[in-house]
Amino acid sequence: MNLLEITNIMFKDREKWSSVTAQDKIKNSFIINRFFSKKEPELAQSLNFKNTDPVIVMDTWFHYMQNKPYPKWFWSKSKKKTDKLTNEDRLMMEQFSLDRMSMDFLKNNFEKEYKQELKLIKTRFKNGKK
Repeated sequence: MNLLEITNIMFKDREKWSSVTAQDKIKNSFIINRFFSKKEPELAQSLNFKNTDPVIVMDTWFHYMQNKPYPKWFWSKSKKKTDKLTNEDRLMMEQFSLDRMSMDFLKNNFEKEYKQELKLIKTRFKNGKK
């Protein structure tokens, strides 16, 4: 069985859980535990020991989810970072020889100072100074 088949049995077709073999549970226990760690980090951590039987890990998650609906977050993908540099960001990077990471850090952690400095730079450019 593949991962999707096992999760469908675990969350939807629960009466078929007995058809999931020990080998399938062993094969998929690491990734299932990893996915659950998104929302249940304490329980996932307690099941994440080298000597823990993977079959018990899978059965634990199955019983944990027994009375719960299909978790919509389970297959969620991380959001891609699509924010592009603005002209102001480029201007600031050029003025202070910043790389993208430093620029993002400055903007995210010192927003007030970033805006103040940007105002000054724009004023200097307006007046013909660089």
